Amino acid sequence: MKTPAGRLRLDFGWVMDDTWQEQDFDLIRGAANHIVEFIHQLTGRDGVEWVHSFLPAVFTRPGWLGKLPFLKEKSFVYPWTQVRLGSRYHIGGIQLIVHELGHVLDNSLGGMIPATFVGGGAADHMIRAVGGNPKPCFPRFVPHKDYVIRCTPQESWSPSGVYANTCVAEDFAETFMWTIFEPDRVPVRRLAWMKEFLSNLKP
Repeated sequence: MKTPAGRLRLDFGWVMDDTWQEQDFDLIRGAANHIVEFIHQLTGRDGVEWVHSFLPAVFTRPGWLGKLPFLKEKSFVYPWTQVRLGSRYHIGGIQLIVHELGHVLDNSLGGMIPATFVGGGAADHMIRAVGGNPKPCFPRFVPHKDYVIRCTPQESWSPSGVYANTCVAEDFAETFMWTIFEPDRVPVRRLAWMKEFLSNLKP
């Protein structure tokens, strides 16, 4: 019988070692199932194949990076597809995992350097599509108090989506996550773009 990590790799292509707890595997599998079901409903295609093709995730712990003051107890993606889950990631649960996978998606479609750093991925395309300019937000993952004014003045998130109003990378990851879970929360043009974008990603 395969281990939980082996089943996760077989089912979705995701890498994770067996040192994690059962609840960790359950949450990550839950995230995968939400994405798979959403893609199937959106496109009518095989959501599992889609995940294999566009979300090549490796789940790991923060390591020494998690000791840095600005990353302490946080979850983040670094450098490419490594989803580093912080000690309190269970609070955000499945939605947090899907958010982080939004960064993986951005990076997997970017260039030679992670798109969450230098741009060139899906997040940049989204910002341009809603009438914005991603270039003033550099690196793409660094929060800017004037992000909306500088980068996306034509459309932004409501106050309840304040985290998405900080930088290009988080804007994209939040759009990806909420499009799956609560599309009514997503600004109209972002929602339309994300659905069309995901529909056009064919394995």
